[in-house]
Amino acid sequence: MPPTPIPDPEPYRDFFALYGLQPRFQIDLQQLEQAWRALQHTYHPDRCAAGPASTAADVLGRSALINEGYRVLRQDATRARHVLELQGLDVEKTPPLPVTFLLRQMTWHESVERAAKQGNVSQLNALREEVLLTMGSLSATLATLLDQQQDYLQAAARLQEFGFYQRLQETIDNALEVLEDS
Repeated sequence: MPPTPIPDPEPYRDFFALYGLQPRFQIDLQQLEQAWRALQHTYHPDRCAAGPASTAADVLGRSALINEGYRVLRQDATRARHVLELQGLDVEKTPPLPVTFLLRQMTWHESVERAAKQGNVSQLNALREEVLLTMGSLSATLATLLDQQQDYLQAAARLQEFGFYQRLQETIDNALEVLEDS
């Protein structure tokens, strides 16, 4: 059976279709990985190294598209953003988050900074676990809003919150790394 043709990389942006998946937040990550491996095998640039330069450039573009799609679909936040984009929603133009949420974020960051200055690894780990639990809850909420309720505006707001928690997790991980290195 001939490989599935990959469209021109430039205008193509429906990564779910590229991988043969329904445009949903909840996807089978193993199925995604299997499809990625199959597409990479078919469109890997090394497979046309001896061919004409135009073919090599074309395959290289398609390989980059395959990798970008895999990167987008395997992570909750980027996959949710992609679902919203396919619905025509620009996440950057959604209403601002409530002040209470932003104040809570400031409190989280202050707690992380304080624990890091004190070298309190156990406190940082506890904060990290709490953030991960919150992110898990937000991920479940995104699944409901996107896949069941199709409430894209609420999903966009929760996605903004998810982004704040991702950055907070990165801040905690960086602080832990610095303390481990010292």
